[in-house]
Amino acid sequence: MPGETSFRPDVDDYIGAARVWYMHALRKRRFSVRLSIITALVAFGGVLITWDEPDLGYRLLFVLGMMAGFLALMTVLMLISYALLPRRATRLFRQQRTLENDFTVRWDGTGTDTRSDVGTSKIAWVDYHAWAEGPAAFILFLNDQLYHFIPKRVLSPEQLIDLRSSIQAARAGR
Repeated sequence: MPGETSFRPDVDDYIGAARVWYMHALRKRRFSVRLSIITALVAFGGVLITWDEPDLGYRLLFVLGMMAGFLALMTVLMLISYALLPRRATRLFRQQRTLENDFTVRWDGTGTDTRSDVGTSKIAWVDYHAWAEGPAAFILFLNDQLYHFIPKRVLSPEQLIDLRSSIQAARAGR
């Protein structure tokens, strides 16, 4: 029935949610701004290093090479981080004993109501900082780092549509 689902999270659910979080973090404006600032600083460093070089073509090539090298290094580091994400998520999943319970999540136009043997929470849509959807899960952010997740494997096609539209409608009204 749309508006409610029950599940016991498994490590694959947790890894899927962590991947959604990671990709969401990379798409944020904050990440782009920081990467741009650091790239500009690398370019400035290249200009300072080659300041006394009389050949302008060499200076330009050196600066562009430094920037390309930096961006390649950042790409490699992000890919390594993404590749190691399942290992970290598995460790965190094993540490969080509260995930060993069955959860029932209900949602409507006002927010979510989550229940398990260890507690309950009722959170209005407006109290969520953000949300993201990926191939494996919906994640509902309480802040930039902390989130609740609902695995897509436990949602019927109607529930997927209902949850997505409930979130979008609530976020549009913010």
